[in-house]
Amino acid sequence: MEAEMQQNAIIQSNVTKEKWQIEVEKVAHKLKINEKLTDGKEWRSHLEQTKKYAENVRNSLPEVRGKLERLQDEASKSLEKIARKEGVLTRSFQGMTGDYRAHSDHLRDIQS
Repeated sequence: MEAEMQQNAIIQSNVTKEKWQIEVEKVAHKLKINEKLTDGKEWRSHLEQTKKYAENVRNSLPEVRGKLERLQDEASKSLEKIARKEGVLTRSFQGMTGDYRAHSDHLRDIQS
């Protein structure tokens, strides 16, 4: 009996008609509905479109995954090459950096 009364209950609002109208005017531009989709079935078209997109993703995933893995391998190899060359350059110029610091310090001493 109580559940039946709750189902038949009407929700009452404490907002005046004027306040409601002002609020509607504030957000009316956001509530505009596309004229083409006013048949009430737009959610079905969105659902069907989502299903098609999901199927496209599932179908292209193996190929895309393979391409991404190859790209990752190439990037890793390039980074390894860069690290090796950086190490070679560091070893090659290590003596020169010490000389540069010494000359720079000597120049600073002369200038001051």
